[in-house]
Amino acid sequence: MRLSEWLKKCDLKQADFAKIVGVVPPTISRIIKGSRQPSSALIAEIERATKGKVTWEDWRKSRRDLPESQ
Repeated sequence: MRLSEWLKKCDLKQADFAKIVGVVPPTISRIIKGSRQPSSALIAEIERATKGKVTWEDWRKSRRDLPESQ
């Protein structure tokens, strides 16, 4: 599941989720837009915070979906 989908499903704002995983809100926004790739540590923290609903495999899949120019 994509992080944006999970946030919408849980009715959680990006800013609130950023606090949960210990980053500033623009980081979450950039990750969702695809302009920033999360670190391995952040991916692990997101997976923990989403109770396994957003996984490392989801990041790998979503990375393949990005246009070549990114």
